[in-house]
Amino acid sequence: MKKTTILSLLILLALTTTLFSSDKYITYTQTFPWIGPDGEDPEVVFADLIEQDKLIVVRSMAEQFWFNDFKWINDIGKIRNDRVYKIKILREVPNRPIKHFVQVQTTRNPTTIIIDINGTGNYTSIQQGIENSANGDTVLVYPGTYYENINYNERNITVASLYLTTEADSFIRQTIIDGNQNGSVVTFESGEDTTAILCGFTIKNGSGTHNLGNIRGGGIFSMNADPKISGCIIKNNNAEGGAGIHCRYSTITLENTTICHNHSILVGGGIYLRDDSTVHFNNENRCNIYLNYAGRGCDIETYQVQELSVIVDTFTVMSPDSYFALSQPENNFTFDILNAKIEPVNQNLYVNPDGDNTNSGLTQSEPLKNISYALTKIASDSTHPNTIHLADGMYSPSLTDEKFPLNCRNYISIIGVDEDNTILDAVNHSSIIHVYDDNHFSIKNLTLKNGNYNYGSAIKIECNSSPVLKNVTIKESDTSCSEVIHCRDNSNPIFENVTI
Repeated sequence: MKKTTILSLLILLALTTTLFSSDKYITYTQTFPWIGPDGEDPEVVFADLIEQDKLIVVRSMAEQFWFNDFKWINDIGKIRNDRVYKIKILREVPNRPIKHFVQVQTTRNPTTIIIDINGTGNYTSIQQGIENSANGDTVLVYPGTYYENINYNERNITVASLYLTTEADSFIRQTIIDGNQNGSVVTFESGEDTTAILCGFTIKNGSGTHNLGNIRGGGIFSMNADPKISGCIIKNNNAEGGAGIHCRYSTITLENTTICHNHSILVGGGIYLRDDSTVHFNNENRCNIYLNYAGRGCDIETYQVQELSVIVDTFTVMSPDSYFALSQPENNFTFDILNAKIEPVNQNLYVNPDGDNTNSGLTQSEPLKNISYALTKIASDSTHPNTIHLADGMYSPSLTDEKFPLNCRNYISIIGVDEDNTILDAVNHSSIIHVYDDNHFSIKNLTLKNGNYNYGSAIKIECNSSPVLKNVTIKESDTSCSEVIHCRDNSNPIFENVTI
């Protein structure tokens, strides 16, 4: 299948270099081989381009200046789409050389570029399609799993599955961009605007981009850009911050998009916004944000942004507290939620490595499997503190799909049966426990092992927190980390019978 390209070429002459300007085009100067010592008509000068790219030359008001007595002073290269070129010529007049500047504007009608992993389209990879596109184009992706990490690279284009043309939700699940733990799955970082659109994909298995000393944006990384994301599922991505979506100096428009089951070891499991970023949620085609996890701000965290109005169909719970949505400054959210994935229970819960998260968790005979899920499900307050009881056994990402670090909560204690046999093993993926502005709870009868994070390989305690740690052994932490327990911001933990 050949890509059809329609271009037009407009040549203007002026006595200055600034005759033509338009926000639609990018000023750009290149060189191409000099053609003829005496110059040629535009049709001859650009003959190769006319043949190759089907250029149509419109001589227009420049016609009077095309003489046989001018020479090219500087040469320009292959003319590219959607750009403005300046050509300097010298008209040979006895005793009075006159310089003129020609500006060449090239435009192209929007084109659809077909991507098919089976080889029936223009290209087999999405990034190839992006690199061969121009502003206004559509890169249309056929079903399949594409193992790649794409970057829009300044292009204001639509990258979409067949959901765009059919509105069939099945194509969202059938058209997958898998980041293969090789960085952010989709990157916007070059000033892309609201006409840069991602539509109709499952975005998964991203690992993020290095930014500000951390790894951010497992699924979507946006910096200095304002893209739109429509009809996508963003799930099972990892990062230190913003595992689903990370925004810095960006405004993202979200519609009909689900952000779920993403995991950040630091902040903002679903979405992390900072530095004057925001999200515009569509009120009619609502999004879903649920069951993401992070050391703090499981579903959303914001830092130095304006008040965020979260408008969704489904959230993890109907009334999110700072465990689910954390803002700095505080109380910087408004919520409009229609449905919830979890109904919190204000009771003790039980967890066992052999349990199941579909169980009630209310008794030892019906335990949950994951401590992180129990922390998401449980509720408590000063009048009714609760405890998550852990059965003996090994809790780890590799054996039980445990999510570390555990995001601790006010008035919720975590207590094992036996210090030596109730083991939390982070397998060197992250720290194990994160305490942020949390008080009135205990961590007892546990062994914490194989923690790995530079500032608190096992436990990170910050922001006026005062947990009680009793009968706890901390061992086999990564020796390259600077601290096993990191304590800051007026925190005052209490240690009793703690072995490090």
